[in-house]
Amino acid sequence: MASDGAPASAAALRARNLDCPSTLSNFLDLVVTNMHLDLAVDFEAEVIEGTVKYTAEARSPSEPSELVLDTRHLEVIRVEANGAVIVGEGIPILFKGSEDTAPFGRALHIPLGTSIAEGESVECSVTYRTTSQSSAVQFLKAEQTADKEAPFLFTQCQAIHARSLLPCQDTPGVKCTFTSSVRVPTGITALMSALPDADPVVSEDGAFTTFSFKQPVPVPSYLIAVAAGLLAQRPLAGEETMSVWAEPSIVDASAHEFAETPAFVRAAESIMGPYEWGRYDLLVLPPTFPYGGMENPCLTFVTPTLLAGDRSLADVVAHEICHSWAGNLVTCATWEHFWLNEGATMMAQRLIVAAVSEASSSPHWGAVRGETNFQFDAAGGEEVLNRAVDDFVDRGQSPFTVLVPALDGVDPDDSFSSVPYEKGFLLFDTIRRVVGDRARFLGWFKSWFATFRRRCATSEDLKLHVIDHFAAAEGSGLASDGAAPIDMASAIAWDDWFALEGRAVTSPLEWDDAGIRTGCSSLAAAWAAGVGSDSSAMDGWSAGQKIRFLDEVVRTAKTMRSEGKRIALSTVSRMDAAFGFGASKNCEIAFRWLCLRIAAGDILPSEHSAGCLEDAKQFLRTYGRMKYVRPLFQRLLRDTGSRAAAVELAAELASFYHPICSKVVAGDVALETGREATDSLALEPVGAATADAEAPAATEEEDDDADAEAPAATEEEDDDADAEAPAATEEDDDADAEAPAATEEDDDADAEAPAATEEDDDADAEAPAATEEDDDADAEAPAATEEDDDADAEAPAATEEDDDADAEAPAATEEDDDADAEAPSAGPALGASKTAGAAAAASTAGQTRGALTAALRRDQAKIEAKSALSPDEQREAEALAKELASSADSPAAGGAGASASLWSGIMSKEISGPAAGWVPMLLAGSVVLCGAALVVFAARRISSSD
Repeated sequence: MASDGAPASAAALRARNLDCPSTLSNFLDLVVTNMHLDLAVDFEAEVIEGTVKYTAEARSPSEPSELVLDTRHLEVIRVEANGAVIVGEGIPILFKGSEDTAPFGRALHIPLGTSIAEGESVECSVTYRTTSQSSAVQFLKAEQTADKEAPFLFTQCQAIHARSLLPCQDTPGVKCTFTSSVRVPTGITALMSALPDADPVVSEDGAFTTFSFKQPVPVPSYLIAVAAGLLAQRPLAGEETMSVWAEPSIVDASAHEFAETPAFVRAAESIMGPYEWGRYDLLVLPPTFPYGGMENPCLTFVTPTLLAGDRSLADVVAHEICHSWAGNLVTCATWEHFWLNEGATMMAQRLIVAAVSEASSSPHWGAVRGETNFQFDAAGGEEVLNRAVDDFVDRGQSPFTVLVPALDGVDPDDSFSSVPYEKGFLLFDTIRRVVGDRARFLGWFKSWFATFRRRCATSEDLKLHVIDHFAAAEGSGLASDGAAPIDMASAIAWDDWFALEGRAVTSPLEWDDAGIRTGCSSLAAAWAAGVGSDSSAMDGWSAGQKIRFLDEVVRTAKTMRSEGKRIALSTVSRMDAAFGFGASKNCEIAFRWLCLRIAAGDILPSEHSAGCLEDAKQFLRTYGRMKYVRPLFQRLLRDTGSRAAAVELAAELASFYHPICSKVVAGDVALETGREATDSLALEPVGAATADAEAPAATEEEDDDADAEAPAATEEEDDDADAEAPAATEEDDDADAEAPAATEEDDDADAEAPAATEEDDDADAEAPAATEEDDDADAEAPAATEEDDDADAEAPAATEEDDDADAEAPAATEEDDDADAEAPSAGPALGASKTAGAAAAASTAGQTRGALTAALRRDQAKIEAKSALSPDEQREAEALAKELASSADSPAAGGAGASASLWSGIMSKEISGPAAGWVPMLLAGSVVLCGAALVVFAARRISSSD
């Protein structure tokens, strides 16, 4: 394939194993090379109407006679091919199959009226509109934005959601250029993952404004993005081709926060080659954006939770910048090779953050600069990977620990986790270690992007490129870089890296972080034991060090709770006085601080503190990022001191949060209120200077409170996007910041230590975030693994967050496992039942909790990935909810009961927009009943498909 992105023959693609299992299109025979999009955004109806004109080139000697496109939840109105109307009034739509099939949708077959010889082109067009179930399209009401003055739209297409935004060949193996126009109400600004192509044009009546764009660099469908809202723009550090877009109230703060962006771009160019996208802009999305970030070309999407005021989280953007080369310029040919995108990005991110931190005079880096930063972040990433692998194995999902998984018939979102990020990074790091010389490794790294720029690549492509680059050149006896040759074919166990399950082939590795991790752990141990006192111990610490310290303390608190103990309230009070965590504007620190206070029982006012309940409620009313929202609600729901307030708050914020976030919170409310809560203050305080307030005896149930563990995952991983990890675990959701992404996501380093996943949740982690991440991503975020988080929720996971939701995780926590064991019976309340009818209802509800637990863990990625129920599935879910209402009508029957009259009131509500497929459960304060019903239905779907 030529380096300018020209298509190769189908035979060549098949020989390189580029057939993609995630698409229904015929891209190997007829490939779309250019698109023009005419889009109109209808905020009132919450749909996008559009016409897409395609230029497609035959690259198969079979002379195809039709163009096949991916679609999902789109209403196709008109189709033309070579000037002839193929679909229109009275002409049936040429779908393969009558209904969308999750997750791949259905194929749109466009007959061309003639056979197309290899090398010849054809033109077609499709007019369509999105629907409320179009998972890529997310509309926000004005009240869900920061300024609360106008509605907002954004799209999230990774991994295979572009087919719900427009008919397309929805595979990373197809990259095409595009032009576009986007019409929005006047006063609203439209943006795309492309360059502005002309001045905006206002309609004659002044009601609408049309924005034009062009993307001259070929991109895959998952990188097509649209956003529209009340936005302002500021340049970044005086750069003409770099700026930040945000709502007016936060645009100046955003410009300050991301002022280091140009330095990151220059550093990235030094190791990967020229930046080819023309502009690098950031779009700070509204606070209800559920992921960490998404690397859309020319326009990276990021969460406002990065606005710490001191730039301490701004290096998260480094991850998304690196995607401008790894993923966007050189793209994985199929989602099975996703690690090429994320592993290379993690390597590049750590290299450029090391370079920028070394040269920077900014105090926020502390002592974690240069090579120490690289080693500290990489060590944390390996810890994240090892936990993720253990979780997958515990859940019987070890195939997802393979670097190149088989995805035939599998939703790619379900496979996203921290594995492609951190295991992928470790393979790139293994190449670095084998080569030895840093300059020589960087020479190869830059050569990789130069060779495959604007192309798609597979794992085999990378292997052969490495081997050839370092092999002896014919006649000279030296490698292509003029140095001594290295036999990379035997120096690296390529087949093991690609195909073996489990941890990295070389794990564990030694990381020289100058004692940074040890210092964090030692200080955390002292404070958890109640003997910490030195307020100067954190002088000069970076945000990453403080985050790791809090992770360690929260992890210790989790262990103590399993022993019937807790950190003393007096210790928590002294810690805040010493380090000022409670006043931090860094969301990563503020989130972990709230988790620690809840774990210590510092919830309601006491002699030591005003309690954290009001602080937690304010945090949850401010941010909708699933990496934070879901774990905080879980913790509040598990404690007797905060459960009632948490249930009330979930109902209050149902319309404020993104529909994906509302959905997973509703499910968690249903699950947690079916369990016995723990009175944290009843646990024995450890290390109290004076005895904490007396409290009644502790319950036996242990609260698997909070990991917030992962020290160095990316935001993309957490959220990823976004979106990104396969099934959320409680540990993941409790935001170890472990996995995509999402946004990728994708979850983005929490230092960023992403999500979903990212880390999503992501970090990425966003995972995701998704990715992202999603990450969507993202709940689709498979992890929005950690995502789910994250993955952060992203991480898909229930994502996964999504998804969604940064993005973010693979294995269940002990509490989840305990819940499974308990679910078949109704627990102590069952013994108090006086009639067989009550016992039956309680048993049903107990089984419901078991199914609910399984569904939340196994379907986390789909939720975070923003997938929606079909109309038939929605009707069945409603029927299940009614069945539940009639069979489990009391708290004793598992906390899932509700009266039939209440249910009737709920079902009488009309729901529009993207939530229409999912959220009867979000209305009329019926979070508990409806969340349970919906996820029970998800469990049945999964069970029937296993």
